[in-house]
Amino acid sequence: MHNAAFGAQGDESPAADGVPLTPAHLLYLATAAGAGALGLGQQVGDFGVGKEFDALWLAPPAGSTLDTALRHAPGDSERLARIFVLGTPGDVAATWVGGRLVAGHAPASTTHTPRSSHVHARP
Repeated sequence: MHNAAFGAQGDESPAADGVPLTPAHLLYLATAAGAGALGLGQQVGDFGVGKEFDALWLAPPAGSTLDTALRHAPGDSERLARIFVLGTPGDVAATWVGGRLVAGHAPASTTHTPRSSHVHARP
């Protein structure tokens, strides 16, 4: 996956003065930086103790495009990029809002291993 770069005018064409954005940068901008920009950094934006918890549990169907892409990704950054690009509503197994499970089913396990492609959480 390529890094995103934006020109000074905000267009999507590559520019010498553009800033390359990795998948990790994009995740930060969508979470902690977004919360900070909205003045909500004390309530949301990261996994800090006491902060509100909104999350999606992704469990792409076996053999789906996202499942295949994640299994063949060489590292975590590439996995995150593939989730951004290829994830669909059909890959969402559960949704939590404010710490409450509001859609789907909770995972059977709360175990997380460093090589797993999704984090397991219990509401």
